[in-house]
Amino acid sequence: LQHSSDWPVIDPLPSYGRGRELPGGRHQSLIFGSHLTDVIITGANGTIDGQGAIWWDWFYNNTLNYTRPHLVELMYSTNVVISNLTFKNSPFWNIHPVYCRLVF
Repeated sequence: LQHSSDWPVIDPLPSYGRGRELPGGRHQSLIFGSHLTDVIITGANGTIDGQGAIWWDWFYNNTLNYTRPHLVELMYSTNVVISNLTFKNSPFWNIHPVYCRLVF
């Protein structure tokens, strides 16, 4: 997924009312979930590499139309465990649990 059009555009978060960096929507995260309960995201000490360098280039060159994606974004979710994984090279933030409870 090395072109911004490969990442769907979703609505801004209600608490922001706009994209975090730009007006309008935002690109959906690589791993995205909403209204989840009792979820485990785990790996055998693996790595999720967001290959975010191109996104940072687009950001610094002002060529994006929407806010960059996170690697993981969970919304309105409860009792989530993320373990035994390394997240690196995110296009924006690595892990963004928003409007969530009990995320470990």
